[in-house]
Amino acid sequence: MITERGTGHGEKQSRTWEKAIACLLSENTIEGAARQAGIGFTTLNRWLNDSEFQQRYREARRQIIEQTVSRLVAVASRAVQALDDIVSNPETAAAARVTAARTILENVYKWNEVSDLQARVEALEKILAERQEEQAA
Repeated sequence: MITERGTGHGEKQSRTWEKAIACLLSENTIEGAARQAGIGFTTLNRWLNDSEFQQRYREARRQIIEQTVSRLVAVASRAVQALDDIVSNPETAAAARVTAARTILENVYKWNEVSDLQARVEALEKILAERQEEQAA
């Protein structure tokens, strides 16, 4: 929940910011968000340049992304099973089986790339930490 901003507008300003942020998250354009929130486009643009508003907007987006990722993780095993069922069923159309197989292979390849990059980043972070310790000593 957005708290009082301390600009003299108090709770009303907080509610307006909250509504504007919700509209920014649900509308495709800034103009549409301003219209939906019942504020002027210029006002919303000014708020988007305000560091406190930006921080609150980022936090709201982060929360939505975290919720979305949680939902994706929850259904991931069913999605993999569905692809496996398509690939494994000889009665499924060949084009569908090829598409499912390609999807599986592409995702395995991407996961492998990410895993390799993660290992490299961890190794670099370790080297950096060791160098920082040496310099501090």
